[in-house]
Amino acid sequence: KTVLDSVDLDPCVGRYVQCPRCYALYPTSSDWPDLCTHKEAPGSTPCNAKLTRIPRDEGGENSGAMKEKRQPITQWLGRFLCRPEIEDLLDRRKAEFVERSKMPRNPDQLGLVSDVLESEIINGFTWPDGKRFYECPDDEFRLIFSLSGDGFNPFSNKEAKQTPQNVYLAGVIPGPGKPSTSQINHHTSLIVDDFVRFWETGVRYTRTTRRKDGLSVRAATAPVLCDALGSRQLCGYGSPTSTFFCTFCWLRYSDIENFDAASWPVRDCNEHRYWAELWEISDANTRQTIFEDHGIRYTPLLRLPYFDPVQHIVVDSMHNLYLGLLQRHCRSIWGMDFSMEDGDGSSRPRATMPKLPSPARMAEGRQALEFNDIPRLTSLRTDVLFYLCVEMDLRRGGRKKDFLRELIQWRVAHLNFEEKEEKKTVVLGKLILSAVGEDREKTMLPRWVDPAPARVGQKKQGKLSADQWRSFCTVHLVISLIRLWGNLPKDSRWYQMLTNFLDLVTAVEIAGMLVTSPEHISAYTTSMTRYLINMKALYKEAVVVPNHHFALHIPDYLRLWGPGPQNRGFGFERFNYKLQQIRTNKRFGEIETTYMFTATRMANLLSLLSLDKVRGVVRNMYARIQKYLGIAERGTRSHDVSPANKSGVGNTTSKPGKRIKINDTILSELCQLLNDTSGKQTYVPSGGDRERTKSQIFLHPSAEQFHALHHDGVTYRPLYRSHGDSNILLKDSASTTGITYKPARILQILAHTRKSPGDGFLREIFCVIQYLNPLPNGLIEQDWFRRFGVVGGSLWTRDYGPQIHVIRPSAIVCHFARTPMDLEEIPGLTFHVLPLDRVSNTSIHKSNVLIMRI
Repeated sequence: KTVLDSVDLDPCVGRYVQCPRCYALYPTSSDWPDLCTHKEAPGSTPCNAKLTRIPRDEGGENSGAMKEKRQPITQWLGRFLCRPEIEDLLDRRKAEFVERSKMPRNPDQLGLVSDVLESEIINGFTWPDGKRFYECPDDEFRLIFSLSGDGFNPFSNKEAKQTPQNVYLAGVIPGPGKPSTSQINHHTSLIVDDFVRFWETGVRYTRTTRRKDGLSVRAATAPVLCDALGSRQLCGYGSPTSTFFCTFCWLRYSDIENFDAASWPVRDCNEHRYWAELWEISDANTRQTIFEDHGIRYTPLLRLPYFDPVQHIVVDSMHNLYLGLLQRHCRSIWGMDFSMEDGDGSSRPRATMPKLPSPARMAEGRQALEFNDIPRLTSLRTDVLFYLCVEMDLRRGGRKKDFLRELIQWRVAHLNFEEKEEKKTVVLGKLILSAVGEDREKTMLPRWVDPAPARVGQKKQGKLSADQWRSFCTVHLVISLIRLWGNLPKDSRWYQMLTNFLDLVTAVEIAGMLVTSPEHISAYTTSMTRYLINMKALYKEAVVVPNHHFALHIPDYLRLWGPGPQNRGFGFERFNYKLQQIRTNKRFGEIETTYMFTATRMANLLSLLSLDKVRGVVRNMYARIQKYLGIAERGTRSHDVSPANKSGVGNTTSKPGKRIKINDTILSELCQLLNDTSGKQTYVPSGGDRERTKSQIFLHPSAEQFHALHHDGVTYRPLYRSHGDSNILLKDSASTTGITYKPARILQILAHTRKSPGDGFLREIFCVIQYLNPLPNGLIEQDWFRRFGVVGGSLWTRDYGPQIHVIRPSAIVCHFARTPMDLEEIPGLTFHVLPLDRVSNTSIHKSNVLIMRI
């Protein structure tokens, strides 16, 4: 306690007593009633739940049976701005925004968005003074916060890691229950109170690290980043399975299989506010009517003038695409079970099939169908209708009304029918999963890619994380399924299943890129729409769920908010995990305080230790805490938070680069690169009997060698440090094979200083590389991986060229996954090369099968 007090790690909190029934809050700064006085609606009776008092504690403060402690954002932000690196970062971002807004855009990059600050929402955002986002004095910051709310089981065991320094934890709602529907408003209102002040007048801080005279801060909370259920509760909507299930359009749940976005009625913010405010002042019966007719209830967020309940609720690609569509396609549509035989996906996996009705009930159903007795068909239970659709080979995804529609339409067109045998297989059975596992073991990946577990599909494996689903589907499955199915006839079911799956993979990868543009958005829309249409045709039992519809709205959010990685919930979900790892006494009413104080203390401690003057004293302690927290390079989140323009060299030991003398071959290649760039023979290698003219400059062999290169948010390493991190793709605009990249490996990373044609000196970073040899021309046409464009990768020989080359980091496109293959159709041993272009500012193109990224 003495140590904690001396370094001031505890948060400043406000204390409240919470009603155990309706979750109303009463500040402990004044006396609270014995019974809850909150009324759910005007005219309703008071809650009257008992607010049990207990004797005054040692500090003389009243408390209640259910207590909540909330951290005001004014206090948290004051501490946040005392960190010098944060103030420097905000100053840089502010300067970048102002400079970027003044510069004319390159015609080739019109519409290209690589930063949320370039998005439509931020560009159109104005403060109460009428000025744009960063149009403010030097002594003022203007900030936008993302809002997230989530629930968790404090006794569960999740698998994720996150560091919490930059997350504002407003509070932890006491359990063991959770607020339902509008009960969350009591807690949301406290957050809104703070942000109303930040919006109307701003907050003045008397001093920061860089500004002795202080600064002003205006702040807003705009994007809501939660799973589908959490965002709807926070923002006053019904559940994701209610009649009006979508927050962006008025499509009814009964029309969920309508994939024509142009036919969807669009929601309007003003209309939403009208019904929400009417709901707020109405009695309970009127509220119920409004909610049934419009699916809207009030949220305190509407007190913020700028809050748009339509455009500010973002479809989180982590939940929607990785944990949603990718997982559903593998588990529910295909089926994934290592203990089952492989099938063609024409029937639903066994675990999701309704129980087979009795022979008598099935006979009754066949008779009703044969005589076209619609009343009797309507009276049948869902399981009978489902198996009648199975027997007639009809689509059986959806609900009872969908089964009836399919059967009636079939009966009009057919006179006879016969029972079909039920198939109990899955697509991802023992053979396919074994093949995927074999390829996975041989695949070489860079460190930042989190590979899928070795025992995917086995019961002892457990759940996969969002990152693991992404790797499993976009890397491991792509490699193995194209190897197995990609060379089959195009009219075969397996080939059609493959192209349908690759449409999904393509859309997922486009949505996950660190840049977006109208071309990206169009490509995503084409791939995702085609995937859903063909999914319905290929898999008659596949159920269209809300996530499928929400995925078709991702283009709207890419247009409004910019690249997907800057607006998804990896950070919040992993912060949630860190809360669950805190040791508690497992007593509800007390663990909430433990969560708040322990999480905030850890965040404040890490912030303190990150200061240069502190880290110099406790360097070993800081390194151990980082190791304890699992701060690593792996995973999608580590790349989501990496700036796309981050470049430079680094060393894993944080020491200066090692001085070396480069050999004559590398020096000669460096000279050639520099001369080719300038178009003049400016440089000649020094040493030996070489001569130069008066206008030429000797290039000396002295250089610094580094262990890592940080470029475009990605870390590259030479072969001797990491085989996976050394595999790179380079641009190849001269290619005639349809592949616009060349694979290579990094041998060395050098920093070289040379004399410029003027009087100064230039220090520049270079990579020494070897190219991977291509297949002979006669075999390239036999490479069926290339038929699927960039998403499918390509085959190359296993030999590297003997010649050494020197390149600049700007020539690097991305890493690649390398998998050794020995195929009967291709003579000789080969490497499969799969681009991992998730971060580069590159374009996309059409292939003969799909719309891909390049």
